[in-house]
Amino acid sequence: MNAESSCTPTLPESGTAVLRPRNGAARRLFGAVPVAAPAVLATTVRDWWQRWRSRRELHAMDARMLRDIGLTAEARRDETRKWFWQV
Repeated sequence: MNAESSCTPTLPESGTAVLRPRNGAARRLFGAVPVAAPAVLATTVRDWWQRWRSRRELHAMDARMLRDIGLTAEARRDETRKWFWQV
């Protein structure tokens, strides 16, 4: 059974489209999943990846490069110590 045949898109009164699984087991497990959820997840993961990559590159910069972009070693340290999900 493919995903299209197992879920029915509906538009409730709130105006937010949701997918409602047709079979009982999937309905109990997932309930109603907002259609936008995969897009939001993809955007979040992309943002995390960009932060991780940028901080890794910042960590690799020498003193001359830091002066060129106007950062101190302390500012670099503070930024590179953050977890990827921290803004």
